[in-house]
Amino acid sequence: MESILANLMKVQGVLAAAVFAADDSCVEFSAAEPIFEPIMFLAAMRAAEDSLDVFRTMDRLADATSFTCELEHGYFSYRTVGAMRMGVMAATGINVAMLDVAIGVASLKLAQAEQRRAQYSTSSSAEYAVPHATGSRPSAQYAVPGMVQHYGSAPMSPMSLSGPIPSPMAAAPSMASGPTARHHSPTSPPPLPPQARGQATGSQPHTPTPGSSSGLLHGQPFEDWRAEELLANGARVPGTIGPSAMQHVLRSLARFLGGHAKAVIVEELAQLGATPATARPELFTDLIYNVAGRIPDPGMHDEFVRLALGDRR
Repeated sequence: MESILANLMKVQGVLAAAVFAADDSCVEFSAAEPIFEPIMFLAAMRAAEDSLDVFRTMDRLADATSFTCELEHGYFSYRTVGAMRMGVMAATGINVAMLDVAIGVASLKLAQAEQRRAQYSTSSSAEYAVPHATGSRPSAQYAVPGMVQHYGSAPMSPMSLSGPIPSPMAAAPSMASGPTARHHSPTSPPPLPPQARGQATGSQPHTPTPGSSSGLLHGQPFEDWRAEELLANGARVPGTIGPSAMQHVLRSLARFLGGHAKAVIVEELAQLGATPATARPELFTDLIYNVAGRIPDPGMHDEFVRLALGDRR
């Protein structure tokens, strides 16, 4: 199976991540330093499940599948994807909005991988008529892949996990199910301005040179955010996504929409009741998902999300 955690581990501040199957077997494990071990994740995730079960007893959180909690020296995020469970440890200084989106993308990849595996297993079983007894484990041909371990070399400070996991914060939205505030159907994305139609397909777009304030994309003028668009009285608004993240989202979208990228982002932020200067981390997931839906080519939606997260493969 293709690495599910590879792109997640590229997010600055992510220390380690793991995916476990329903039988507690480790499907994939990746850590920036070898001090983290799967058994530690399993213990933390069991505690996370107990906490989530408590919140599921509340009617308004009955369908909660994920949460992120702040520890003394970092964050622990937990998410369920079908029968699979994913846990992520991150350092204190991480952009929580970026972390949420990255986990959402990894969850989507995990769900797609499980769907493909299930389809292959079903078709193969039908072709060769290989029965499986109810409740028995599948044969090795169809078993969940064994644990894949990855260790990086990036120096990061380990996160303390001493003491019980605190009460979870508000459940993080799931990328797999899309945002709750607004959703665009991939089959019929909202129309762009007349000048922008047809510009998201065709020749390969030119990527703006980092640090430049303007350029040409699909022959259309492109400009970065102006300082007054991202700051209030010359300073960053406390508790917001921040200028660097907004700048990166703009340049990522400009690869697909050219000079219309800024207008699209401003419009989507307005729908969420925010501006580029006041957008808060809890809106970031909805912003990325809604903006992706404005790209005319549905096949490019996931590519934009990857670019917005910093994956420039």
